[in-house]
Amino acid sequence: MHFLIVIIAVPYYCPMDNSTRVEDCTKNPDSIDIAALRNQTLKYERDGLIDPTEDMFSDRLFIYNGLNDIRIVPGQQTS
Repeated sequence: MHFLIVIIAVPYYCPMDNSTRVEDCTKNPDSIDIAALRNQTLKYERDGLIDPTEDMFSDRLFIYNGLNDIRIVPGQQTS
């Protein structure tokens, strides 16, 4: 069995090393540039900073969030 557990407050690399974007990433999920996040993830992979993303392709994904969470506003989630 393979699994990945990710516990973060904002989407991976969403603030893009800019601390002023953290609130935007948590309060305005529809404003997140998914293509930029994907490109940065692939760059980290090419640079050997993270494991190959292909290792996750067949993994199941579970997204959990608190219904009363005032810090992280859930965005549109699709499978």
